Amino acid sequence: MMILKNAVKLSYATTKTMKDFAADLGVSPGLIYSWRKIYTDTGDKTKLTSSTNL
Repeated sequence: MMILKNAVKLSYATTKTMKDFAADLGVSPGLIYSWRKIYTDTGDKTKLTSSTNL
């Protein structure tokens, strides 16, 4: 789970396109967006939710 949270943080910090960023991770861009919905608090792109479980 920590890897997914780090991927979400990096997805906001990168200058790459989402397509390129996702390709670097070997996943689809849609999966990154799904992870963002799960692990990001509304309105805060740097603070991740701490109570979310997979």
